[in-house]
Amino acid sequence: MAYGIDVSYWNGDINLSGNDFVIIRAGYDLKEDPRFTSFADQCINKGIPFGVYWYSYALNESEARAEAQKCLEVIAPYSNYIKVGVWLDQEDADRYKANQGLSYSRLDSISAAFCEITEGAGYYTGIYCSQSWLGYVDGTCSRYDKWVASWGSNSGSVENDTSDLGTMHQYTSNPIDKNICYVDLSVYDLTGGTGTTTPAPAPTKSVEDVAREVIAGVWGNGEDRRNRLEAAGWDYNEVQDKVNDLCGASTVTSYTVQSGDTLSGIAADYGVSVSYLVDKNDISNPNLIYPGQVIYI
Repeated sequence: MAYGIDVSYWNGDINLSGNDFVIIRAGYDLKEDPRFTSFADQCINKGIPFGVYWYSYALNESEARAEAQKCLEVIAPYSNYIKVGVWLDQEDADRYKANQGLSYSRLDSISAAFCEITEGAGYYTGIYCSQSWLGYVDGTCSRYDKWVASWGSNSGSVENDTSDLGTMHQYTSNPIDKNICYVDLSVYDLTGGTGTTTPAPAPTKSVEDVAREVIAGVWGNGEDRRNRLEAAGWDYNEVQDKVNDLCGASTVTSYTVQSGDTLSGIAADYGVSVSYLVDKNDISNPNLIYPGQVIYI
């Protein structure tokens, strides 16, 4: 067994030493955690194995796929170092999902949409949720490992055993989120444990898909773009050639929002990122678009 913690922006600039592993929040919704990079760099510098989690606000499968793509974008520079998996955080701490009218019975298909993408990108993939929520992710998602939050009296000590429910157990939040891993950490390392083998790109994503992401600004610019693409396992020159082809043939396209549309759904239909549409159309709230609004692609 191994003992570790999970951290996010809210933990502040803490020292991660003394842990067998750390799981870092890479982001939430479509936003990167402001401290993800500093925590990841600290783990690398101190030789601490780490994984990542993404707090989901997705209300449907399309939004979950957009979150997964954003997650892959954020963690791409660290793909060689992620040794403790990529975990989807399914909870509703701020009641956002409930307030938006989401039926928790839909969480299985929503979670599967996210997990299929990160798993397809070559990462060990699992789902974090409370023990009481396991029933919401036991359909299609039953094949994914579980990181179970079960605190007991939240005394700060391990009070129960959830090894029959999943390989990872968050046993307290007192005074910080603490976890016990019931298996050898090598189980989560799909890079071969060498730190040099890069997870393969998702089989559902083509070079043209990545090129469109490059055009949308997902992969940065200049040398940073090259480094991030190569770290994620893509041939930089092949992608750049496709970018040049697309730019040479591109035309201005627009779409008029219909009732029931979401920005993430429109982005998926046109093969671009949500952040691209937000920037191009000066959208202040990506969750708020209205029928009749013209979206430029």
